[in-house]
Amino acid sequence: MSASTSSPRSRLDPAGASERAGFPVLLPADPLLGAPDATYYSGRDEVALVWAPTDALPPTAESDIGLLIMQFRGSVSPEPIGKIISSGTTVEPVQIGDGGYWISGDPHVFFYMSPDGQHIDEGRRWVGDALIWQDGELTYRIETSLGKDAAIRIAESFQ
Repeated sequence: MSASTSSPRSRLDPAGASERAGFPVLLPADPLLGAPDATYYSGRDEVALVWAPTDALPPTAESDIGLLIMQFRGSVSPEPIGKIISSGTTVEPVQIGDGGYWISGDPHVFFYMSPDGQHIDEGRRWVGDALIWQDGELTYRIETSLGKDAAIRIAESFQ
């Protein structure tokens, strides 16, 4: 199971993720999910929670991932998102946290702005449908093949 990023990453116990990241790492309480199969921490203070595909979690654009939840300090905005999507990809505003977007359709690359204004590009990996939102200084991203309503339900279950 991979959770590709362009920076070194280390696997850790989900219970230690908050301490390592320096911010509260939230876990979904949605009964569909259970505990993540793997938790990773990158050198850019990103935490990735990964679930393997199952009958209930179909694979994402990356066949060995059924659900990916990323949490990090940083921001996303509609202007750069609109510039990188193809005609087969849509960006829809959603009301969650301080505001977010449901991105669906053709695979796309993912990027964000770090707190110090640096452009962080996850271009090594194409991603599929994703819910991205901000809550204060943190950004959350759920990559899933379950659809927008399920992604929002999972996001709203974060504890």
